[in-house]
Amino acid sequence: MQDEPRPSEIVGAVAAFLRGAATKESGPHIAFQLRVAGNALEIAQRQLDLAPVAEAEELARLKALPARCQDAEAIQNEVYEAGKAAGFEPLRGWFQALYEVLLGQSQGPRFGSFAAIFGLENTIALLERALA
Repeated sequence: MQDEPRPSEIVGAVAAFLRGAATKESGPHIAFQLRVAGNALEIAQRQLDLAPVAEAEELARLKALPARCQDAEAIQNEVYEAGKAAGFEPLRGWFQALYEVLLGQSQGPRFGSFAAIFGLENTIALLERALA
């Protein structure tokens, strides 16, 4: 049985197709839009590849904090550093990915505040379920 392509491979193929479709025959306006869409998908592909690395890094950083930590700023800093260490650019994409995976929406409260209120242990458990 053949392995299914990873989501990032599918996104990369679509990005390459869109950039390849941007020819003189398609007209300058459409060619420009196709190249922009291809470039945006390339960024999405990179973020898909980085997400598992960043999530594992974040999990390790959160587990290193005291179990009952309620310092929202300390938690926020660790989450920020995990995305930064994994190479997420812009970091807003890292937080958006977290919100979508953990909360089912693209935006949410400041992540450190969420984790402090929800509880660090509960947040770690939520992350572990998402990574499973």
